[in-house]
Amino acid sequence: MKLNPELIIFDCDGVLVDSELIANQVLCEGLNRLGLAYTLERTMQNYMGKSFASCISMIEAEYRGEIAPLFWQQLQQQTYTRFDHELKAVSGVPELLNHLSIRDCVASSGRHEKIRKTLGLTGLLPHFSNRIFSAEDVSRGKPFPDLFLHAATELGVAPENVLVVEDSNPGIEAAISAGMNVVHYTAGFEATPAPLPQTETRVLKIDHMLGLLDLLEQPSHPCAPL
Repeated sequence: MKLNPELIIFDCDGVLVDSELIANQVLCEGLNRLGLAYTLERTMQNYMGKSFASCISMIEAEYRGEIAPLFWQQLQQQTYTRFDHELKAVSGVPELLNHLSIRDCVASSGRHEKIRKTLGLTGLLPHFSNRIFSAEDVSRGKPFPDLFLHAATELGVAPENVLVVEDSNPGIEAAISAGMNVVHYTAGFEATPAPLPQTETRVLKIDHMLGLLDLLEQPSHPCAPL
C-alpha cells in the first residue's frame, strides 16, 4: 500500500530520538524510591506516550497524595543528565529526514523544553525549525486528538491528508481519533493499536524508520547524511 500525504507528523520520543528507555528507567527508579512497586515494563506500559502532566496526575492518584515539586525537578534533571551522555537519534532517522520531500513536523507529549533539548542533542533540531508542537499547546494531550489536529491546522493541512508516525498506544489512538493515517514504528517498546473507529483509517507497521520510504509515493534516491 502506497501513501501520498501532504504532511507527516512525527512523534519525538521513541520515533525520532531513542529516549523512551532512558526516561522510563529514571522514572521507574524514582517511583520505587517513593515506595511504589514498579518494573520498567510497567512504567512504560502505564506512562509511555502520555504528557508529563498526565503522568503526574496518574502517579499521584496511585500515591494517594501530592508529590513535592522538588521530586519532579530532580527526576527531570536526572533524565537530562543521562540524555547528555546517552541520547541518540533513532536508527535511520537522519537519513530519512534528509531524503523526505514531503512537509513534516513534530508533535510530542513532551514539553517544548524537552523536545528542543532532545532534538538538539541528536542534531535534528535544525530540520524541524519552527514546526514543533507540544502537549503544552493544547488542553488535552494524547490519546485525545487535539495535538495532532492543532499541528495540522497550524500547517494548513486537512486531517485526511496527514500521516502520523507513532510508537505508543496513546499516540496511535490520538491519530486514529483525528482521522489520520498512522504508521506504527515497532522497533521500540511494542504497542498494540486500539480498535479502528472507521474502516478507511489505516495503521501500517515498520520496524526501521527507513521503511517509511517504501510506503510513500515519492521517487527513490540514495540517502545522504543529514
